[in-house]
Amino acid sequence: MTRGAEGRLMYTEETFAQFVEVLRPTVQFDPDTNTARRIALEKLNDRTNEQLRALERLDQNRKVFVSGGAGSGKSRLATSWAQRALQRDERVLLVCFNDPLGKEFEDRFADTDGAIVTGPFLKIALDMPGMPGCNRKEGESEQDYWNSRVQGHLHLHWHRVTDQYDTIIIDEAQDFSPSWIAMLTALLDPNGNNRVLIVGDLGQELHKRRFQPPSPDDGWTIAELGPNVRNSRAIAQMLRSKLNGPPAPHWLPATALLEFAETTPTSNIAKTVDASVLKLIEEGFDPASIAVVCLGSAIRSELCSAGNYATYEERDSTKILCDNAHRLKGLEYDAVIVATNQWPLNESVLYVALSRAVHALIVCGPRTLADRLGL
Repeated sequence: MTRGAEGRLMYTEETFAQFVEVLRPTVQFDPDTNTARRIALEKLNDRTNEQLRALERLDQNRKVFVSGGAGSGKSRLATSWAQRALQRDERVLLVCFNDPLGKEFEDRFADTDGAIVTGPFLKIALDMPGMPGCNRKEGESEQDYWNSRVQGHLHLHWHRVTDQYDTIIIDEAQDFSPSWIAMLTALLDPNGNNRVLIVGDLGQELHKRRFQPPSPDDGWTIAELGPNVRNSRAIAQMLRSKLNGPPAPHWLPATALLEFAETTPTSNIAKTVDASVLKLIEEGFDPASIAVVCLGSAIRSELCSAGNYATYEERDSTKILCDNAHRLKGLEYDAVIVATNQWPLNESVLYVALSRAVHALIVCGPRTLADRLGL
């Protein structure tokens, strides 16, 4: 996961000091203010490991589907299955849909010398041995390329793929169509272990590709993950009570910050987000652990064009991460700013956006959104 608390910070102390000096010269930052959050994060990780310990052994079955709400540990379970399969010397394919989560998987298993093939499904599929090339045509939009031509190309040429695997793992399976899952299972080696392990959450179904949870009648082992082990207490309780998220246990650590900042269709949302970023910095959050989650591409474009923000692929040590909720699904951040000036909203997208936050959450939106969330 992309979190400063895990040591993968994008900022040097010098760069961070310069960033703060430009935005708010009077801020005094003490790195030790993150100590309590680091301890809380360690406790959450311990609870997550406890929750996954039994379910990871389900990989002894050939077909497994595990459901769970946001923050229940689905991606952790998927990577644990991949690691266990690697220890058994199996050929492993681990896929998701969105690019940022796929990149996180690639980074995690970069040292396996290709024993675990992992990343976003469509991009992996185009690079599989035997698959003919499918270059983007001049003037073709990126959306048309990926949503139409690439998918048609894969269906047409899938029979040419020569790779075979012992274990295939699908994370965020609700993003997959039944035909994609069938294509993937066709890559199982008939002489291998033939394992298909899937995790998903219909509450986070954003792309509407008609995914249907498998049935025990078809030989699937079905299980469900337990409570929320990602979000701190107040955030988890809000997700539970307002958006039907997973249970929020009493032992979750206290939330550092949960606030609302009002926006309107005519207000300058960039100023509201800037003020929220500064609020988080004043609370001791490193900019590398902050994510601005946008509920709309127009807002993302407006913020990124201002210079202080950048998308997942374009971010560097001088910019705050800023991307759409669809793209950040499966990831988590110490502090999150959810940005919108519209109402009503797709509640599945809202659920995804809010649940990215571990310790702090600032919701920038219309007053009706605050009322909906009880803020």
